[in-house]
Amino acid sequence: MILPSSALVWLSFLVSLGLGFLTAFYVDYILSLIGFWTTDLDGLFWAKDSIILILGGTYLPLWIYPPLLRRVLAFLPFQGISYTPVAIFVGQIGLDQVARAFAVQIIWLVILAAGSRRLYASAIRKLAVQGG
Repeated sequence: MILPSSALVWLSFLVSLGLGFLTAFYVDYILSLIGFWTTDLDGLFWAKDSIILILGGTYLPLWIYPPLLRRVLAFLPFQGISYTPVAIFVGQIGLDQVARAFAVQIIWLVILAAGSRRLYASAIRKLAVQGG
């Protein structure tokens, strides 16, 4: 593998990697907040990990999926966690397509952040502290 020589590719990769990290954080945070209503989160985290590995482009790159499934997966947040940064790095997503990839990642960040704030507000109302 040849490393990219363009500083713009490296910068785009690092920005996308940061956005992917934040997306993964918010997905985990939302699942953790569900712990206010359930007693065991192991199954949810196992399912989340499996979904991200399969539908997020970690096991198989997204371009290998059938076109219809690829179009559906393009609108989900999972690709932004690992596939998008790696695809930018290896040149699968060209510099002319980076703005669209960033937009999808940022839109999902806003959606996940807003959802987590609402879920957190609900969780705090549910919280009951015993003792003194």
